[in-house]
Amino acid sequence: MKKIVIIASTGGSVLSKVLHLPSIQNSIFMVVSDRQCTALDVAQKFGVDTKILSAKSGKEFSIKLVDFFKDKDVSYFLSFYTRIFTEELLNTYEDKVLNFHPSILPACPGTDGFGDTVRSGAKFIGSTLHFVDLGIDTGMPLIQSSFPYQPSLTLKQNRHRVFIQQCKIFIQFIEWDNQNRIKDCSVLESKYELSEFVPNLDSNLAIEFDC
Repeated sequence: MKKIVIIASTGGSVLSKVLHLPSIQNSIFMVVSDRQCTALDVAQKFGVDTKILSAKSGKEFSIKLVDFFKDKDVSYFLSFYTRIFTEELLNTYEDKVLNFHPSILPACPGTDGFGDTVRSGAKFIGSTLHFVDLGIDTGMPLIQSSFPYQPSLTLKQNRHRVFIQQCKIFIQFIEWDNQNRIKDCSVLESKYELSEFVPNLDSNLAIEFDC
């Protein structure tokens, strides 16, 4: 069975929605953090194992992650983590660590991707799931989404659209992984037609998800 590990240090808002789906619950091996955070509480609510590897820096946490998971055959790490991973983790798990970012990279990297997008005057908002490298949000995108910014809506309502995108991308990634379709930082047998998501979603769970 494939082992997906979630690395989190945030509120776990995406997890709180996608873990309602049994197929997603069954695909998550563990949620791990370097501190107590709400994401761990969310995981425990749904019966997903959790672990705190206390660390004061991204480097210390990266070392502890490698040591803890060295014999556990993890397929991918999915990150909702706010510190920077270092070479100890990224060299050991090359092309196995991915990050969810709330902008259409390479535009607006950093800690406030959505806010920076809006402040820039961009006409599209969106999200990226990308492979993590030693730069800041510079890794190869696996899937991206975009949607017109709606001036008639509130900032919160526009941000919610990006949140839905991230949930859909999470679900789609799990299905692609279960189907062994992720290879060399790309998705095998995917469509690249005009869509909110590229590569296009082909999971019914992801397509139909809403909240």
